[in-house]
Amino acid sequence: MLKEHSCAEADMLAQARLRNQQLGITGFLHREDDVYFQVFEGPAAAVNALLERILRDSRHTNIEILDQRPLSARAFDSWRMGYSTKGDGSLFDWSLRNAIPLRPVHPWNIRSFLLNQAQIAEQS
Repeated sequence: MLKEHSCAEADMLAQARLRNQQLGITGFLHREDDVYFQVFEGPAAAVNALLERILRDSRHTNIEILDQRPLSARAFDSWRMGYSTKGDGSLFDWSLRNAIPLRPVHPWNIRSFLLNQAQIAEQS
């Protein structure tokens, strides 16, 4: 596990952003301690290849795919790999503030949170 805000984490994000740009993938990654929430969008072949790569990578464990479907438009089109942490805004605090239950997990609730984080990051 990479230490939050470490040089290694920054390098990983830089590599992901470069690769995503080359593949036409956009998205957002949020970290809450050792739990990650991620959405990525792009051409189906590129998205499927990225997902397969993540699933094969031993650094990723307990992966749960909440949703996978074609979208009519990108929501994160300006983000090659947006990133936030619990310090930027907690999913759990956001769900309480907005009276949105996290159980059962609904993919659109997680996506709404990630969109909220992207909007906050754009304003920073």
